[in-house]
Amino acid sequence: MRLGRRRGRTESVFVVWWYRCLVAATFTLQGAVFLSLAIDSANSVTRVLGTASAVVMVGLVVRSLRCATVRVSDAGVVVQGLRVRRIPWRDIEGTGVGRGSTMLLGNWRVPCIELRDGAVICADEVRSLRERSIVDDVVGEIERRLSSSSTA
Repeated sequence: MRLGRRRGRTESVFVVWWYRCLVAATFTLQGAVFLSLAIDSANSVTRVLGTASAVVMVGLVVRSLRCATVRVSDAGVVVQGLRVRRIPWRDIEGTGVGRGSTMLLGNWRVPCIELRDGAVICADEVRSLRERSIVDDVVGEIERRLSSSSTA
């Protein structure tokens, strides 16, 4: 966790570096395969499709270098996966630890945020198999901010 001040606001940042690197490496490898396909192909359609796919993978690599992050600030919570979700405090009902989606074995623990409209947003990229991990730190920080805002 990193504590920072941004434009007069206090911000806590939680990053899962291993997940970020794994996703970036996967997209890099896929981009290299598409690029080699484009270079080695004699067919012009395959070259165009391979090049286009490689460009898409470069974009995904850049995006993945910012994923697996939860930012908790005075304005709300920002969950950065491959897509960014900004949740203001007025929309948050509660928080907890949920089970993350996975294709692998294991019970991944992820922070989940319950919204006032009944929806639940899980930060699937911020995950851990252990108890007392970054997942618990994220949930604890959100709960701390919720309780301090309800008493104010």
